[in-house]
Amino acid sequence: MINKVKLSLIVVTYNSEETIKECLNAIIDQIGPEDKILVFDNGSSDSTPIILKEYQSKVSLYLSPNNFGFSYACNWCANKSDSTNYLAFVNPDAVLNLGLIDRARETFANGSVGLVGFECIDKNGLHDKNFRRFPSVLSGILTLIDHIFLRLNLTKKLNFNLSKHYLDGSCMFIERDIFKDVGQFEDLFLYGEDVILCNSLRQKKIKAVYHPDISYLHLRGSSSSLISGERGWSMLPNMIYSELFYLRDLSFLSKVFYLMLKIIESIALIFFSTIFFHRNAEKKLFYRKRLILLLEYSLTFLWQGKSFIKTEFHLTHTEYKAHI
Repeated sequence: MINKVKLSLIVVTYNSEETIKECLNAIIDQIGPEDKILVFDNGSSDSTPIILKEYQSKVSLYLSPNNFGFSYACNWCANKSDSTNYLAFVNPDAVLNLGLIDRARETFANGSVGLVGFECIDKNGLHDKNFRRFPSVLSGILTLIDHIFLRLNLTKKLNFNLSKHYLDGSCMFIERDIFKDVGQFEDLFLYGEDVILCNSLRQKKIKAVYHPDISYLHLRGSSSSLISGERGWSMLPNMIYSELFYLRDLSFLSKVFYLMLKIIESIALIFFSTIFFHRNAEKKLFYRKRLILLLEYSLTFLWQGKSFIKTEFHLTHTEYKAHI
């Protein structure tokens, strides 16, 4: 059965000159003869396209003149991978440790597993949590309880469970037919598509396996910008919007309760950042901006109900269908 597991490894780049070589070299060193590597560049303005052309003999490369966002690029590549039966989405700042791809292949071989994830390590060699609780009214409180249990040594380590957690898209392996069946990634431009995908998998009761004994290195956006903090600032509106978009089907009262808790949480973060990070003006400003955006989006989140949408965070239907 293991020989029947054919992988398409999909890498979406955008100004990724610092890390893309290390990322691709690690993949190339591990793939089998029937695996494919597909790279989609989202209109990079740095030397990423030049670097990628050096790999044209080893990867299927598409250089887009425009930035269509992460979801679109992943879905485009998935549609081009019909000669394989499994997909891997790997960030351009993720470096897969030796043996990771073989472990994914072995896990899929029995035919019952639809999603596979791996331990994530940061650039300092420390554990970097790559799964989180699904957003919900009480997810903030439940996450805090998780941290308290860890701090008090009431539990040694949190374990990934698809019924409670979503796996982030930095390194995700999935059966291609399942990915297509649940509608692929949502057409969000940036951030949140992994939450919605994993929720669809949860609803379908897809079996997921997470391997904590084999890892990948995730440099967390070091390829996005040379300016400290720019990645966080650029992603902040997308982060807030995507969570609200995911929760748009909640009842009106549940939304009100959720917003109350999020606003209290944001005010608390501003307060503690003022006390403990009084010399870090950027961090304090970041939390204030987060609260302002949350308040700004809240009215439409409440009054539009299940039809809540801010089109600036999505590709238009025409754009999406025209290219996909």
